[in-house]
Amino acid sequence: VKEVTFITSITSAAEMKKPASKCSLRNQTFALNLDEPWDTMKAQILVKISDALNPRLLSYEDYEVSWFIPRVFPKPGLSLLNEKDFDILVKRAANLKGNDPTINVTIIQKDDRELKENKAMIEPTVNEKAKKRVGTKEAAAILPGNQKNIANIQSLREHWICKKPDAACPSTHCYVDLSTDKHLPLNAERFDCWASAMLKDDGTATLEKPPHHKLFDVRKISPVLQQWLDSQNTKIPPPSAPVFNFMIGNKVLDIFCPQLPAVAATPAVFTSHLSDPSCATLLHPSRAQGRDIPLDEFCTTYDLGNNIHAKFIQNAYKEARFLRFVTITELKEMGFQLGEIAVLCDAVERWSVPRVLYCIMALHWTSYDTNNCPDSMHV
Repeated sequence: VKEVTFITSITSAAEMKKPASKCSLRNQTFALNLDEPWDTMKAQILVKISDALNPRLLSYEDYEVSWFIPRVFPKPGLSLLNEKDFDILVKRAANLKGNDPTINVTIIQKDDRELKENKAMIEPTVNEKAKKRVGTKEAAAILPGNQKNIANIQSLREHWICKKPDAACPSTHCYVDLSTDKHLPLNAERFDCWASAMLKDDGTATLEKPPHHKLFDVRKISPVLQQWLDSQNTKIPPPSAPVFNFMIGNKVLDIFCPQLPAVAATPAVFTSHLSDPSCATLLHPSRAQGRDIPLDEFCTTYDLGNNIHAKFIQNAYKEARFLRFVTITELKEMGFQLGEIAVLCDAVERWSVPRVLYCIMALHWTSYDTNNCPDSMHV
């Protein structure tokens, strides 16, 4: 029986009200055999929710649960609300290849106001039933409005699904301004404001047009998020390694490159890491580490995706400079698939610099001014 690893990303209702750049996710993992019943899967998800959020009342209906498979079945994926949804997940997972298939599960806590409205419609209390018998006119005037508001929210969620990948946009639902092509992440507060404005039915707010409200003013987006979105939209390439030109005499060159017997002239080619099967490390010995950056920035810059970043976080890797100690065998032990290892090797090769250039730069900085030497050049 195949065992599948599930990576859960849990977001509370309070975090969903924050801007996308400040919204924090809580990631947890668990493994499950495909022959396990729906109740076991549901219990595992509730345990992870309890560990991450510790709610007073734990109910599966209080959360929006969906799943997706990177590069196979991308986000927003499909819902995971009942046994039928779970059967679809099992059929998809059975076709996955590899020794350690992985599925991402997104869990979002519903807003308190939305929970109260749902419970008022689905499970009315004894007092509410009495009120309906006493004042049916008042109940009839309130309940249809709530139903239509919830229906509007559902229509907006289905219509404004962000089509960008995870690395390009952190939100699942976004409003796209057609005049500027800017993405505005839609959280629970914006959905409720938009759906309530559509109830007026006066044309100021429709399924395609948001209301005139400060929540939908794209110009007031935070500067940090605006800079991040601009960099993603313009596809700014990662900064290349600096190039220095030096005039070096033959005596200095003889120190690094001693003269050898004459041989037939052949073009010098740097051997690629991927074409050298004898190399056991992720960083090839002929290359040196590149710019020292956090590992999450490294994964974003080279478009590695959340799955690779999550596996590194699980094994306590936080900085990109640590990658020079990682071996291919260790990557396999951490659960990396062959395709992910190939993508990671390509990213490390682009990030690193040739060791000859690295040594010349280090010699120059050391002889010129040790205090101004970059941290990555200290040898």
